[in-house]
Amino acid sequence: MPIFYFVVVNYWCGEAIAQLLPSLAQDCPDQNYQILIVNNSPEDRSLDSFPTEFAHCTILETGENLGFGRACNRAIAWVADRDPGAIVWLINPDAWLPAGTLAAARSLLSQANWAILGTAIDQPDGRPEFRGGRFDRRSGLIEPSAQDSPTAAKVQPTDWVSGCSLLINLAAFRELPQFDHRFFLYYEDFEFCRCYARQGYLVAIAPSLRVIHATSTVTGRQPERKLRWSIGGYLLALSIHGSRWALIYRLARIVISAIAQWPQHPARSCAKLQGVADAWQSWRSTRNGSARR
Repeated sequence: MPIFYFVVVNYWCGEAIAQLLPSLAQDCPDQNYQILIVNNSPEDRSLDSFPTEFAHCTILETGENLGFGRACNRAIAWVADRDPGAIVWLINPDAWLPAGTLAAARSLLSQANWAILGTAIDQPDGRPEFRGGRFDRRSGLIEPSAQDSPTAAKVQPTDWVSGCSLLINLAAFRELPQFDHRFFLYYEDFEFCRCYARQGYLVAIAPSLRVIHATSTVTGRQPERKLRWSIGGYLLALSIHGSRWALIYRLARIVISAIAQWPQHPARSCAKLQGVADAWQSWRSTRNGSARR
C-alpha cells in the first residue's frame, strides 16, 4: 500500500496548520503517512515545535516565499527522491479532513489508473465549494462546479481539480511531475492538470472524498494582491492552453474594465493592470525554455 505524504505550504498560517494536522492523523492507526510543511515564510517560527508535537512531521525550509507551485515542486521532488511510489496529497493549510477521509482514500487507490485526483471540497457550513473543474478552450472559461454528481461513489474524469486538495500518484508518471514555476499563486493547479492531461495522464475527481475549506483564510487579507495574482495566472494559463481568440477577448475585457473603474476604484484597477503585466513578463521570460523546475 503506498504511503500518503501530505504537503502543506505555509505562509504565516501556523495557527491554521495546527488545526489541520490532527485531522490528518486521526485515521492513521497504521502510521502509514508523512506530513511535509513547506515554509514559505522563513521568519515564521510558529512551526518550530510541530515536528515534536505531531508525529511524522517534517519542515522543509525554502528561505523565501516561492509561491504555491514552486513550493509544491520542492516537496514533490523531496518525496520522489525517497519514495517514488508514494501518493502526494496537497492540502491547504486552511482546510481539514473529516473523520474517515483517509480510509476512504485508500479504498480508491485501485479505481482507474489516475495520475492526478481531486476531492470534493465543502465550506465549513456544509455548502459545496468544488466538485470538479470545467474548461472551454474556445471561450477561455475556466470554472469550478459545485454540483454533486449522481455517480458520486466513482472516480470520474474532469478537466481540472483544485490545488486545495489534490492527490498525485507518483507511480503513474514517467517523469517527475512539476508545476509551472511562472505561476506564483492561482491557476497553477489548472495548468498542472491540463499539462499532464494533454500528455495522456488521467485527471479525475473522487466526489466521495471530501475536505472542509475555510476559504481565503490567508489571501483574503490582501484583496488587491489576490486580484493581481489571479488575473496574472488566468491570462498566463490562457496563453498556454486557451485559443488565441479567447486570450485576446479576455485580455481586452480586463484592460477595459480596469480603465473604466479607475476613477472609483484605483487600487483594484492598478491590480488588474499589474496582473496583465505579470502575465506578459512571465510569458516572455520562458518562450524558449522550460517552465517546470
